[in-house]
Formats: sequence, C-alpha cells, structure tokens
Amino acid sequence: MRLRRLVVALMATAGVGVGLAVTTVAQRGAACCEPTGGDWPKNGGNYGNQSYSSLTQITRQNVRELGPAWLVHASAEPVTSPVPGPGTDHSGQQTTPVAINGVLYFDTPVGGVMAVDGATGAVKWKWQPSPETSGFAPSSTRRGVAVGEGKVYTLAGGNRVVALNQETGAQVWAVQPTAKGEPLGNTAKVATIYYDGMVYVGTNDSPRSAAYAVRASDGAIQWWFYSAYPHGTVFTDVNGRTFDAGDTWTTKSTPNDTPND
Repeated sequence: MRLRRLVVALMATAGVGVGLAVTTVAQRGAACCEPTGGDWPKNGGNYGNQSYSSLTQITRQNVRELGPAWLVHASAEPVTSPVPGPGTDHSGQQTTPVAINGVLYFDTPVGGVMAVDGATGAVKWKWQPSPETSGFAPSSTRRGVAVGEGKVYTLAGGNRVVALNQETGAQVWAVQPTAKGEPLGNTAKVATIYYDGMVYVGTNDSPRSAAYAVRASDGAIQWWFYSAYPHGTVFTDVNGRTFDAGDTWTTKSTPNDTPND
C-alpha cells in the first residue's frame, strides 16, 4: 500500500507527461513477454525468459514424426576467424542457440562462436580466440550469445566481453569491464543479453554477484551494481546472532547448510 501511494504521488507530480511515460513502460512490459515467432532472439526466447514459441507447425500430434535434418560437430568445424585453423575434438556444451533471420548463433565447447544456416547446417563462420591471434584466451563454459546492431556478443578469457561482426565473425571490440579499476568478478558461465543499445552481463561464482551493462557500439561500461555485501561485512540479527553478509556460499545459519570451509 505504501508503494502504491508513492507511485500515485509521483504520477500526480509528473502532470501531463505521466500518460506518455506510463504508456511507454506498459508497452515495454507487454513486449517483454510476447511469445517468439520465426526468430529465437535470446537465451530464454523473449525478455521474460519464457522459452515459448508461437509457431504452430509442430503440434502434439506430429511431434513424434520429427527427426534430424542435419548435424554439425561444433568443435570439429574449421576456424575462420580471426585466422583460419583446424577444428578440435572437444565435447561438452552448456549454451542455448539463438536464431535470427534463419541463422543460428551459438557458443562452441572450446570458447568460440559459430554462425550456422538453420535450413542446411552450412557453417557461415566460426570465431575462435587465442593469445596468439586475439591477445587473449577463450572462456570455455558460456550459456549463450546475444545479437544486436549487426554484432554478436560473447565472453572470453580475462572476464572479457567481445563483439563480433554478425556477417563475418570478425572481432569488432573486446573489453574488460571494471568498477573504477576493480574487477567485477568472474564473467564466464552466463549468457549475454542485448537490448536497446546495451549489452547486459552477469557474473558467476563471484564474491559479490555483480551485474553490469556495456554500450553495444563500443563496449564502454555504463553501470554496474552488486547484489551482495563484500566479505567481512558483519551484522547482528534480532536474536543476537552475528553473521557475515558477504559469505553467501558459506552461511551456517541452519543445521542443513553445507559450507565450503
């Protein structure tokens, strides 16, 4: 109720302009959860991560008739960018492909990115970084790329965010975002998300669970925030028990916890 009164007060203060603002927010909110169509533009499908498609060609009646149309070994395919090279026999995958205009974009098991024709399985390009060719190593475990403004956004070693040319796989920029010079945490086992000129990135296995946004055009960091206190931040609860608010993985507040001591 208190929040509702605050919203009403802000609307009254905004005056004439509030109608347009509320309409815009409502439109964006509705658009976030519309089912996907011919494209699967991000990990999770739509911005609501509902993983639901509005396509109707596949039904409960004919799903049993589906079979493989083509197969591509992501690791075995030759590298095309930044310099041509052979494939590998690595396996293991934790990514979700995205589909844009009939082309699939996805991470490879050894830290690269591929673009594949969705109808035929023909490889359009395959990017694979290395210290020798790119100046940095790959990051093997990632959860999905993002596409926007003619670029494909992925992650690489050293907690880097990388933008590739959507048509060729050539590197456009690579950055190591920091919080005023301080590392934001491990950036690897997450999916990148593009929206409205920005690329949004989370962190994994990090002490403060940071998230941040970089500008899609050049990778410049725009903001960051932490969802956890730093280690060593001690509080006392109403029962007089003290705890370290930063030890999100090592709490001992209940008998069933399994701290990583």
